[in-house]
Amino acid sequence: MKPKLTVICISFLMALPIANATVSSRYTKQSAEWFRSEEGRRIADNVLTWQSPHGSWPKNGDTASKPYEGKKDKLKGTFDNGATTGELRFLARAFRTTRESRYQQAFLKGLDHIFTAQYSTGGWPQYYPLSKSYHRHITFNDNSMVRILEFLRDVSESPDYAFVQSDHRTAAKAAFDKGIQCILDCQIVVNGKRTAWCAQHDEVDLRPRSGRSYELESLSGGESASILRLLMSLDNPSPKIQRAIRAGAAWYESAKITGIRVERRQGGDRVVIEDPDGPPLWARFYEIETNRPFFCDRDGIRKYRFNDLKAERRNGYSWYGSWGKEVIKTYDTWKEQWLDTAESVSATEKPRILVLTDIENEPDDAMSMVRFLTYSNQFEIEGLVATTSIHQKDKTAAWRIKEIVEAYGKVRDNLDLHEPGYPKAEYLLSVIKEGRPACGMRAVGEGMDSSGSELLIAAVDRNDPRPLWVPVWGGPNVLAQALWKIRATRSPEALEKFVAKLRVYTISDQDDSGPWIRKTFPTLFYIASPGLHPGGAYHFATWSGISGDNFHARFTGADYSIVDNPWLDKNIRCKGPLGEQYPHMEYLMEGDTPSFLGMVNNGLNVSARPDWGGWGGRYEFYTPRKRKWHLEAETRPFWSNAVDEVLGVDGRWHTSNHATIWRWRAAYQNDFVARMDWTIKPHNAANHPPMPKLGHPAELTAKGGERVNLSAEGTTDPDGDAVSYEWFYYGEAGTFTVSNARSGQPLEIKSFDQPNAWFTVPTGRVMPPGTGTMHIILAVTDKGTPPLTRYQRVIVTVSP
Repeated sequence: MKPKLTVICISFLMALPIANATVSSRYTKQSAEWFRSEEGRRIADNVLTWQSPHGSWPKNGDTASKPYEGKKDKLKGTFDNGATTGELRFLARAFRTTRESRYQQAFLKGLDHIFTAQYSTGGWPQYYPLSKSYHRHITFNDNSMVRILEFLRDVSESPDYAFVQSDHRTAAKAAFDKGIQCILDCQIVVNGKRTAWCAQHDEVDLRPRSGRSYELESLSGGESASILRLLMSLDNPSPKIQRAIRAGAAWYESAKITGIRVERRQGGDRVVIEDPDGPPLWARFYEIETNRPFFCDRDGIRKYRFNDLKAERRNGYSWYGSWGKEVIKTYDTWKEQWLDTAESVSATEKPRILVLTDIENEPDDAMSMVRFLTYSNQFEIEGLVATTSIHQKDKTAAWRIKEIVEAYGKVRDNLDLHEPGYPKAEYLLSVIKEGRPACGMRAVGEGMDSSGSELLIAAVDRNDPRPLWVPVWGGPNVLAQALWKIRATRSPEALEKFVAKLRVYTISDQDDSGPWIRKTFPTLFYIASPGLHPGGAYHFATWSGISGDNFHARFTGADYSIVDNPWLDKNIRCKGPLGEQYPHMEYLMEGDTPSFLGMVNNGLNVSARPDWGGWGGRYEFYTPRKRKWHLEAETRPFWSNAVDEVLGVDGRWHTSNHATIWRWRAAYQNDFVARMDWTIKPHNAANHPPMPKLGHPAELTAKGGERVNLSAEGTTDPDGDAVSYEWFYYGEAGTFTVSNARSGQPLEIKSFDQPNAWFTVPTGRVMPPGTGTMHIILAVTDKGTPPLTRYQRVIVTVSP
C-alpha cells in the first residue's frame, strides 16, 4: 500500500521563524484602556523584570505572563526572533498611554543598548555583549537586523515616538542610515553581478559567514527577501539603493525553482516530488559561486537533493519557501514608481556585455581579448562567443578564447587586490560559446541556431533593465540569427521590446549580415563605420584610430611608438601568464578594442552618448551616404563617423574621425600598462588611477559673456601621488558652436592647469542663436608609474 501523501502549505510550514509570540505581537495593539487596566500594568511590569542589565531581553520565553525571578546577570538578551525590539515597542505604547516614567526609562535604556551594539560597519550581532561564536557576526538570520532597522526608522520618524528626546531620535536616524549602508555593502557580488545576501556577514570585512553547522555561507533565499522589502519601502531611494533592489529582484527571478512541490507523508515526513504545476519555490540556501540550491544535515556536508537529508533536519528546518513571490510582486509595484530614475541615474553601473569575436583570423582579436579581461571587473560579461567573418569563413576558434581566459584565471586573484569585482575564470569559461562555422547570411535562418545565438537571446531576455551591449569584432551573424529567430517566433511588440534592449558596435562590416541587420531592424541602436575591407572600408573607419597610423588608416599626428611591437614587448607581453597570451601584431594593434574602450568607467566615457566622445571614439547619428566600399546603400540613420580637431605630437592640428580615438592614446595605453602590472604586482608596488572630484555640479548654466568658475577641489589619489590638472574645451561634443579661427582650441580657460579655473562664455564668432551646450573636460593625471588619467565632464548650458 502506498503511503498517504498530504500537500502542505509552503507559506505556513516553510516561513522563517517569527518572533516567539512576542509581547509586541500579543499586546501592543491592545486598547489604551487595556494598558491603563490592572492587567495591562501587571504585564508591563512583568516585562520590566526581564530586561537585562545591558538593556536587552531574552528570546524564546514568555516575558509577559509572569515576572522574572532569577538572577539578573543570568539574563542573556538578544535581537533574535523579535526579542528586545518587541519589548521596546510594547513599552513605548505602555508609556504613551500611562505616562509611567519607569516604562520610558526602560525604553530609553533598551534604545541606548541598540546604539551601543551597532558595529562601526553598520550591522548588529545576534547577541550583545559579544560572544565568541557565530552570534557575533552581523545577523540577517531570521530577519534580526531588518527588525532593528524597522524599529529605528519608527523611532526617528513616527509620531508614536514623539516622547523620545530629539537627540535620541537623531541618533536613531543615523543608526538606521548606517545600517542601510551596511546592507548595501554586504550585498554579495558574483562575477561582477550583485545578487543576494547571506544570513550572516563578517562584522569587519562584511564577507558571508556560516552560522550553525547546517547554515553554511550561502546566498539566502529567505533572509534576502525581507532585506529587499525593507529597501523597497524607502522613500526617494538613492541610485545605490535602486541598484541593489534591481539586482536583488533579478537574482530572485534567476533563483526561482519550478517543477517540484514539498509534500508531507503521513507521520509528518517531508519529501520533494516532481510537479510541473507546482507553484514557484525558493531554497533557503544557494551556493554563492554556482547559484545551486543545497541542504545540510548537522554534519555540515552539503547535499544537493532535499530527500537525501536525514529526517531530523529534513523535517526540522525551513529549507524551501515562497519568499521570492512577495519580493517579485512588490518589485513590480516599486519599479512603476522608480524605474525611470533607476535607469537614468546610474552612469557608473556596470554595462552588460556579450562579445562576438572572429578570434584567430589574425592576432588583433587575441590582443583585444587580453586588454578586455584586464577591465572585466568593470563589465558584467554575459558571453564570449567565437564567430566567423569574411577573414575566417568556415571555422570558429572558441579554444583560443579559453586559452586566454585560463591564463587570466592564473592572475585573477592578483587583479582583484587592486580593484575588486573581477569575475572568476570558471564563470567566464562557462559563457564561452560559438556561432555556426559559416560566413554571413549563410548562417542565418531556419535551423541555424547556435549556442552563441541562444546565449545572446537568454541575455537579452534576462529580467534586467540594463541594455545588453554587443561588441562585434568579426561578423555579426550570431546577432543576426538571434534577431531572425525573435522576429519569426514572437509578436511584433515582443520583437520591439527585444530590439530596444540591444546596443551594438561593429568593427565595420565583416560579412553581409551587418547591412541586413541595420536595414531589417531600423530602430536598433547601432554604431559602425560601415563597409567591407575589399572596398577599402577599414582605411576610413574610426576604429583604425586605435593604432592604424601605418596600416589601414595611414594618418599622422599620433605617437605611433606606444602602439608598436617594441613598446608592447616592453610593457605588455613580458608581464606574467596573461601577458604571454598577447601576440605580436601583423597589421595593427587591437583593431577591435574601440568597441568596448568607450565603456571603461574613467569619468569621460558615456556609452549612451556616442556623440560626446571618449576613449572609444566619437560618433554622430545620421544616414551615411553611399560609398564604394559599402555593400549597399544605407536606409536609416545610425551612429557613425564623426571628426575632432586635435593637436598632434607633431605640433600641428589634425582633423579626422581617427583623431577622435588617438587623441586619448597616451591615457589608454598607460592605463593598460598599469592593469598588466596589476596582474603580477602587489598593491603597494603598482599605480592606481587618481580620483577627480568637482567642487560644483557637473551641469551648469550661463549666459553669453558670463564668467564660469570651475573647481576640482577634493580631488585625491589613492596612492598619495601628486597630480596635475588640465581643463579643456571639447567643442565637438557640445551644441554651442564658436569659430576655431587659427586654433583648434577657440576657448581660453584661465588657470587651465590649476585645480580652480575659469572662462568667459564667448559672445563673438558664435554660431546663431548663441545657445547650446559646452563640454569642459577636467583631466587629472597622477605622477605615478605609469602616469594614469581620469576625468570629469562639466556641461555648461548657454542660455539666451
